[in-house]
Amino acid sequence: MSGDAAGPIDPTPLPETGTGAYILARWTSISAEEAQILYDGLAERQPSLISSKAALAQLGALAWITDLRLRLIMALCQAAMDAGELAHYCQAIVGRERAKGRPDNDLGEIQELIGVPGVPQAVLDAARGLIPTEMFSVLGAFSEAIGYIEETDGIRRTVIGTAFLVRPDVAITSAHVAFKAQRLDSKIVTVPPPLDIRVWFPRTAAGPQDAGLVSSNPVLAHSEAHMIDLDKLDRRVNAAAGTRLDFALLRLDRAIDRVKPIPLDGKNVVANGHYHFLIGFPGAKASVWDANKITRIEPAASRLIHTINSVGGMSGSCLIDDTGVPVAIHEGSIPLVNADGTPKTPPQVENRAVMLKAISTDLEQRVPGLLAALDRPAALVMYEEALVTRLGRRGAQFLADPASQADWEKLVAAVTKPGPSGPWTAHPWFTDRARTRIEKWFADAAGTVETKSRVAFVNGPRGSGKTFMIDVLKRIVPNAATDLIRLAWSEGDTTLDTLARRLEGLPGVSGTRTADGHQRYENVPAIVTALEGFGVAGAAATRKRPLFIAIDAGDGTGSITEPQTWIDLVVELSRRSWARVVLCGFPEDLLEKVEDAVPLEVACQPFAIGYVRSAAIAGFLERFGMPAETARTSQPAALAEAAKTAKAAAAAFDAPDMAHRECPELTTIMAALFAIGWHRGILPVRPEGS
Repeated sequence: MSGDAAGPIDPTPLPETGTGAYILARWTSISAEEAQILYDGLAERQPSLISSKAALAQLGALAWITDLRLRLIMALCQAAMDAGELAHYCQAIVGRERAKGRPDNDLGEIQELIGVPGVPQAVLDAARGLIPTEMFSVLGAFSEAIGYIEETDGIRRTVIGTAFLVRPDVAITSAHVAFKAQRLDSKIVTVPPPLDIRVWFPRTAAGPQDAGLVSSNPVLAHSEAHMIDLDKLDRRVNAAAGTRLDFALLRLDRAIDRVKPIPLDGKNVVANGHYHFLIGFPGAKASVWDANKITRIEPAASRLIHTINSVGGMSGSCLIDDTGVPVAIHEGSIPLVNADGTPKTPPQVENRAVMLKAISTDLEQRVPGLLAALDRPAALVMYEEALVTRLGRRGAQFLADPASQADWEKLVAAVTKPGPSGPWTAHPWFTDRARTRIEKWFADAAGTVETKSRVAFVNGPRGSGKTFMIDVLKRIVPNAATDLIRLAWSEGDTTLDTLARRLEGLPGVSGTRTADGHQRYENVPAIVTALEGFGVAGAAATRKRPLFIAIDAGDGTGSITEPQTWIDLVVELSRRSWARVVLCGFPEDLLEKVEDAVPLEVACQPFAIGYVRSAAIAGFLERFGMPAETARTSQPAALAEAAKTAKAAAAAFDAPDMAHRECPELTTIMAALFAIGWHRGILPVRPEGS
């Protein structure tokens, strides 16, 4: 190898590291004079290059290179790199090396390295672009409204699909998930009734929540699945598919709290190469998500084809575009075939979804405003009440022993303390025969305007939970596009006065009723007119959906200054097909007068409830996933777990030292706090250090 400045050298391998200038200088075998001639030729065409004389004047900075030829070429390469022209200089050098017979693989390697270097970042897919980080919060919010559907066969619970909320009380899923596919003559039909299912929403701000379906008219609307056999989708995307949109709107038996529903409007979708997202439950209770692209649109069938991963259990999942707009409901997978109709080998599939815009259009053509949010003035109907806190205050009022009262307040503070997913804001939904009968009446009365059973009496001993049956009613009411207003008869309550003032356009008052307020309070026609317009858009609009009027007398100890006014009001309301009157805690003699006064064609339903029993606590805990009891064992670990069972909770509630043994009025309130405490792990209280 020559060490003088002019002579060429034999070719050398590429250095493992170094700047582009150094790598090119070390790689080339040409002489320093040839390198300068090539540089000057390039400088004539590229004004950004300094002269070779100026470049070689920088040799002093390259004293660390002992080989003079390499130092001279390095100075020229460094000047070319500083000007951003190293790639062009490399091309000139490669041309000279090629003329001298250097192998093509050597030439290609240096051109690739110098001419096409990597960059710190680049847009690989210009059509898709970049996704803003805000999508994380968008997808997180959507995931709260997406749940799994669990089918029960009486023994096992099986996750069979995905659903998402479109109203707090309505969920949408695929028809082939909600209904059992059946053969009918030459067709496959997917029609009501729905399967015995519950819908679980495990990621809500209020913690895991679940709901069954209402007993009366559980399907708000549906469109049959596009199927060719049981559990087999029709692969064709034709006009017939456009009439079979494979969805079911299911009415839940309670509103899901603190969750923003997912809009069903959709949008016009294009296969623009952007990422779309799919969130669902793959046959399990933990949600998953994936992202990929829409490959094409099939407008005649109202379908889109996508490449987002999905597995069994994700039918009914929500597909969301990269701007955070829900656009489709996932339907299933279609195997790809060869030109001769045989499956591709290895198997390949594409995924299919039904566009939400098509579903929204279909619903609007059937019943305009079917999913419109109910208009309930917030001042008159309270949602998200801290029911547990109210339970605690009520219980504390009953306890006379200061020591017991302090313990009670301590338990209330522990139960109402926000947990990982927020405070508990729901009264336990206890079920026994009497309460189940009341709930069924609520559901049936909410489901039809034509019912003759329009008045219900709810009675029971003090503290049995009559008022809380109204809270249960508030959970049922939203599921049938039904309104609710709660009235109380105490002197300090001005709800009726407020209704009358709204009708007259008068300013509100505070405190107890004045003489003028008293006169308005007795104005039954004005109250009925105000109620008829409650929650109805437009002053001239006609009420179509039922209105529950829950009149709460507490425990029958309220001030009854005008009993005849109440009787007149109930009678007038009972004549209205839209009214459902629920009378809670009224004295027996007043109930008899009401029953005698209402028209004969109106049926009055009496319900009597008792105190909650320990069996109802156990049932509540089992329903929310707590084991009934621990299997018989002598293992210490298993024995320690025994206290976390529903049976242990029931036994503890029946203990003789519980406060409600001496004060029965506390029974139902204590049952509520007891069930919540056991469910949240606050109870049983263990000794310090255990």
